Amino acid sequence: VRQIHSGLFGWFDEDESHLFPLPTPERCRRLIKGFGGRVKVRQQSRAALADGDYRWGIELATWLTRSPGCKPVDRQLLADHLRGVARHTPAANLRNWCLTRALELEGTLSLDRHRRHHFSVAQVMAAEPARFIGVLSVLLDPGKARGTTATLAWHFATGEKAALCIRNQVAVVCEPASTDLSISLSQETWAQILANQTSVSQCLNLGTISVEADTETRVEEDNGGTKPPPDPESRLLNFFAAFDHPGLR
Repeated sequence: VRQIHSGLFGWFDEDESHLFPLPTPERCRRLIKGFGGRVKVRQQSRAALADGDYRWGIELATWLTRSPGCKPVDRQLLADHLRGVARHTPAANLRNWCLTRALELEGTLSLDRHRRHHFSVAQVMAAEPARFIGVLSVLLDPGKARGTTATLAWHFATGEKAALCIRNQVAVVCEPASTDLSISLSQETWAQILANQTSVSQCLNLGTISVEADTETRVEEDNGGTKPPPDPESRLLNFFAAFDHPGLR
């Protein structure tokens, strides 16, 4: 229902505080400070747990777990609240999620694999090679892309081409006509990279990726002069370093 509402009306619910929110860790830190410190917030959350007031207790416990200084006792407190919800809710999906999250908070279950971008070799091989170039757009880390302006073209052994441009801390699919860098590789190599079976660095060492760069591009120095850019392989790795994917290292 929330997804349908967001699709029809957008994400903004006219709550002013949702327009420019603080980063979660900083918001939680300030809330805890305003409530008198971690000890008092912890005491209030425990009191809510004893009263069965799970909604308020969970909110208090999330401040503790999502702020600097989180301790195992804080994670256990949140897990206890979630187990309380699981015991009382008639909704099977909600019960399952609460119990699963409680196990993760207690350290007996890892959900890390569900929070990583994952591709399979079969998945990439079944599609056109360029299809998974555009996917990289959503894997860009804006912080790591700060100050980067570059365009990379992929030349696949099948003859297909694609290109991606990093500018203004976003990645955009573009035409491969004029680029700063270009790599040549097979679709199988690209599939193995995305599936984390190999990495760009390893492929460069093995020679399964070849890279070419625009030799006319020069880098501005602080004193106003210019110097030749790094070697093509270093430029390629610098380009991929802006993306949240281990295979691109």
